[in-house]
Amino acid sequence: MPPILLQLGSAEKGGVAVPYGAEGRETREPDSARPGGQEQGSDDLAARQQEAIDRDDSIRAALNTANAPLLAFQVGDRVRLALALRYLKTADPMPMLRPPDLVTSEEIGVVSEIRARDQLAVRFRRGTFLLAAPDIRLVSQRD
Repeated sequence: MPPILLQLGSAEKGGVAVPYGAEGRETREPDSARPGGQEQGSDDLAARQQEAIDRDDSIRAALNTANAPLLAFQVGDRVRLALALRYLKTADPMPMLRPPDLVTSEEIGVVSEIRARDQLAVRFRRGTFLLAAPDIRLVSQRD
């Protein structure tokens, strides 16, 4: 069978024809033909698999440490705004932006739900709003 020629690049721009066939391919000896035979190849494969498992375990451990709950809030905690916000986002299924004057910095709210990405649903006198954890602070027992 004659070798197949592959055209690399376009013919107008001086492309090169490269032979691809029995003569143009590199041959690789099977594992059994190498010194050490099949056992060496399977040992290498087992070692690579174990390295991949160890790497995956270390990645999982790092992710578990990074995703550990850092929130100091629990459902039922009494909280207060730590700073003045530009707007408030309602905790409804279809959230809306509301003006910030609905909640004052002195008003105390209760955490009703903890959501993803450090978001907390806090119930105030005029509604339940989604707030980021850094934007609120715990109220002490004497307040």
